Amino acid sequence: MLPLFSFVVIAYNVERYIGRCLQSIKAQTVQDFEVIVVNDASKDGTLSIIQQEVKGDSRFRVVNKSQNEGAHLARRAGALSSTGRYVIFVDGDDAVTRNCLELLQPVLTNNSYDFLRFGRNVIPLGTSESDIAFSYANEEMFNQGDCVLSGLEILLSIFSQRNHRYTWSIIDCAFNGEFVRQGFQEMTDYPLGRMQDSYEMFVLCSKAQIVRMIPDIRGLKYYLGAGVSGRSKESVDKFNYLQQSARQDIEYVASYARTCDDSTTNDCASWLKQEYLRIIGNEWVTRLSPDVQTEAVIRLMLTWPAEDVYSIVLGPIMARGQWLLTQDSIPVDDDEFYRWGRLLDDRVLPKMDSSAALAYRELCSKVDSHVVALKQKREERQREEARQKELLEAQKRAERSALARCADTVIPEGSLPRDVIRLVRMHLHNKGK
Repeated sequence: MLPLFSFVVIAYNVERYIGRCLQSIKAQTVQDFEVIVVNDASKDGTLSIIQQEVKGDSRFRVVNKSQNEGAHLARRAGALSSTGRYVIFVDGDDAVTRNCLELLQPVLTNNSYDFLRFGRNVIPLGTSESDIAFSYANEEMFNQGDCVLSGLEILLSIFSQRNHRYTWSIIDCAFNGEFVRQGFQEMTDYPLGRMQDSYEMFVLCSKAQIVRMIPDIRGLKYYLGAGVSGRSKESVDKFNYLQQSARQDIEYVASYARTCDDSTTNDCASWLKQEYLRIIGNEWVTRLSPDVQTEAVIRLMLTWPAEDVYSIVLGPIMARGQWLLTQDSIPVDDDEFYRWGRLLDDRVLPKMDSSAALAYRELCSKVDSHVVALKQKREERQREEARQKELLEAQKRAERSALARCADTVIPEGSLPRDVIRLVRMHLHNKGK
């Protein structure tokens, strides 16, 4: 008898987390499931821990790949090996809540959804206030409102600009088994990069007819910072892998969209490319130290057309410039706005039509005018402070003069009291020596 659920767990160099992941699946209150664990040629002790955890449990099957080919092909292999009525993908550094299947089962079996998106608990690995605040923000982003979507609205709800956009994450969904196996069968069998789940969800959403979002079912334990998530600094080589794989991934998305011969699908693919560029720009700012940002731009120029590199770098520059316009302090010469702007001027704009830089030039002009105004205000403030100081000194001089005139009237020069005062002053002066 075929299982009700299939868990597809992908694992690569996650020896610290894979035991926790598999134990969370074994602890389910509903036990009607199979688990396909795909070890993507891990180089650490991941495989050994997997074998230890699944030993003697016939519900577990291990696919041990001889060559590392990335998350997409690992998921594809697991999906095509699954037999369950519903399929849930799990990354090896995450876990599932104990009652995940118990909560999903009645909703899924009483409806005909192509997939159901459930909620997640975001657990930060860091303990600082900023780490906790960042996890709360992620939790809010992932756990959007309860609704049912159909037709093209499914694709548009994730791959178009809107105030409350759903994410393209694939690890917080329960898919209809036949639907997801057919979908992965039609996907590329070529390795994809770090944002492979956007391609996978793009294909699946374009094929789906009805989808349910229930964020109140918190089925996923998402450990923020365990994998590539989080905000830690990374090397320029890691950044280079991200941006190169993003270029590759978007080509596959665009190629797939063209086969659909549908304007909405192609519009969504175009939107996704711009979102990729925004993400790369954000990674360039937040994940790289200033001393390697120039090298990263040079590598971007080798991967993307100059117009796309312009979009990547322009986003952070525009955000920084707009922020400077709200400040009352004069920026230093090596402020990010100027430093990034020099990169744009030296490396990117010479390879572009100059008219494309209009928005950047307008912002530079506004910032320059703002700085000039701040300097004028500072100079005016300094002049006013000097004037007030001079007035105060003049007032003190006038007060001393008035006291002197008063003293001359009360104790005139040549009088005995005046001579006594002079003698006392001379005595004190000599004593001080």
